[in-house]
Amino acid sequence: MEYSPWAQQPCIMFVDGNSDLRSWVKDFLEAEGFKVLTARNSVEALVLAADYPLAIDVLVADSELKTCHNGVELAECFRVLRPETQVLLAYDLPAVAGVEWQRLPKEFTRSQLIAAVLRVTELAWAQVA
Repeated sequence: MEYSPWAQQPCIMFVDGNSDLRSWVKDFLEAEGFKVLTARNSVEALVLAADYPLAIDVLVADSELKTCHNGVELAECFRVLRPETQVLLAYDLPAVAGVEWQRLPKEFTRSQLIAAVLRVTELAWAQVA
């Protein structure tokens, strides 16, 4: 059995306006052993994050959410609300100077998403150790 740094089933919140993509991501991440929370926009994500009683290990969000907050603004809100949560933003654009969030291709594959989630959680555990 591999060592897992998580004290509980790891939890990922996935935020995207596309219901088919949310369903696809939820299904395959749950099959990989993750607890998955989904939200269609930043408002839903923030309400869910405020109400959810357990840790949310990783936030994965579309950088171009169309509601009140875009993905970067949502990540900034998460930094205040849940500072322990690691953030992955899905971008089509090249890296922007001064933007510190971990990136994921906008049209990611299963393996790219899993690798990115593991990368950000390993970075978080390295900072704690």
